[in-house]
Amino acid sequence: VSLNAETAEWTAPAEWKEALFFLRPSTSTKMRVLAILALIGGAAAFAPAPSASSRSVSLNAETAEWTAPAEWKETDFESKIKKLEKEAEERLDTKIDELKRNVASTGKSD
Repeated sequence: VSLNAETAEWTAPAEWKEALFFLRPSTSTKMRVLAILALIGGAAAFAPAPSASSRSVSLNAETAEWTAPAEWKETDFESKIKKLEKEAEERLDTKIDELKRNVASTGKSD
């Protein structure tokens, strides 16, 4: 290796230049590398996001016992449903009678 004092350039033997060619790539090689990096960056935008860490919860059925609250009150839903059904049927029958009267009086149906 030698230094040219006038131009301040280093000169190396030909073998070194051939061996170290990859350190000074051509412009087309640089463009290829930039294009590949851009493709990788673009593909990263469509990559799935990492999943959030999940916590595991375990229950021990042997020690967990359920007890009813002190003021537990049972509600008879069946009787309430029957009452609501009866009221709905009565309203429906009333509406049917009203429509029949309307048809009978005008000869038209709504």
